[in-house]
Amino acid sequence: MKTLRFASMLFMAVTLAFCVSSCSSDDDEEEPLPGGGQGQVDDGDEPSGGGTAVTESSIVGFWVYRSESEGVEESLRFTPDGSIKYSFVKEDARGEVSISLDGSYFITDGKVEIGYYPGTVYTSYGSDSYGGFADGVARTVVYDAEMFNGIGGAKLYLDGGQDGRMELEKYEADADWSSLLAGYYTVMNENTDITESIRFTSDSKVEYRQSGRSGSMYFEISADGTYTVSTDMVITVRYSDVSAWNSEDYSPFNGFADGEPTVKTYYMVGLFDFLDGDEYFTIYNTDGKDMVLRRSGSDVPDVDGSSLVGTWLYGHVTVNDKPAVVQIVFQADGTGRVEAWYDEGGFDIYPFEYDYFEDKDENRWYVEFVWTGMYGLMFEDGVDYEVNVTTGRLVIGGYTFERQ
Repeated sequence: MKTLRFASMLFMAVTLAFCVSSCSSDDDEEEPLPGGGQGQVDDGDEPSGGGTAVTESSIVGFWVYRSESEGVEESLRFTPDGSIKYSFVKEDARGEVSISLDGSYFITDGKVEIGYYPGTVYTSYGSDSYGGFADGVARTVVYDAEMFNGIGGAKLYLDGGQDGRMELEKYEADADWSSLLAGYYTVMNENTDITESIRFTSDSKVEYRQSGRSGSMYFEISADGTYTVSTDMVITVRYSDVSAWNSEDYSPFNGFADGEPTVKTYYMVGLFDFLDGDEYFTIYNTDGKDMVLRRSGSDVPDVDGSSLVGTWLYGHVTVNDKPAVVQIVFQADGTGRVEAWYDEGGFDIYPFEYDYFEDKDENRWYVEFVWTGMYGLMFEDGVDYEVNVTTGRLVIGGYTFERQ
């Protein structure tokens, strides 16, 4: 299921567009969502007209349903700006199902109208429809809505009649999320010329980095700050130290302006993937981007409290018989690149994969490069180069780099 979820989430992250449509009730492949889309319900909490009306403020949050016996994980995120994120994953004897949608909603007269944007519906058994949703066409559903406060917390009932019914519980975390989030994460991008990562520390600090090439434009963003996490997994980051530069002098760029503090909000939408320790999970950036995060592996550990991951400047060298400024970028997923910026204008990128490991007998660290482009630069394939790294300096095989 993890592979299926990652494939679906990565597709969302790079397209930012989803496909969904309604299906006729006599479709042989059509199945209702579990219990008609119901989440967990205690018998004493069954709706009987005694619930409270749903309002714009009470519906905001992360609503979930999970059933190990049915093999189902379902979530519906309502954001304050009128957006929704819906996810449904099922694995049973028949096969696997994955539905990933976003959309918008509004509330009137006790009803919740959700406009599901074109989204993705996938089944392992060949059908592109499930539970009233289908791959390719937008869909609007008007739900009768009630909310109940049960023993386990708030419950939300959305009844769309023939269009489906959901019974969900509001997610309220009681864990130490600063400790759970702590670590490096690589943001998965289809464009291998772009490096993007985010790091959360256990003392509520955050470091965001994005750099690379988009067409003929080169850019670099570095933003540091602090973060808080709400009980329904909304991550609010206050970036106080922002550096943003691009070769086309666009400002702001990718939501950041050089020298200007900014606040970003990230919504956890891959909650079950995160809690289960899966390699990939998804957060939603209010700039309108789904960010599929890959957890940092043990192949990129800290050395003496400092990490190899990041951007490191070497300085001027001659590349292709032309003077250039060279820097190296290590990503947390075991990939990276060397960048050569020519004094006369233009640049080249040399991508690589790497293995970072310790010789415990010698108490030394080494890095080995595998060049994945047509050429390499500075380092050879398959050679173990000794590494010395501190907070601000990196030495590899006689080359000294300064952290950027």
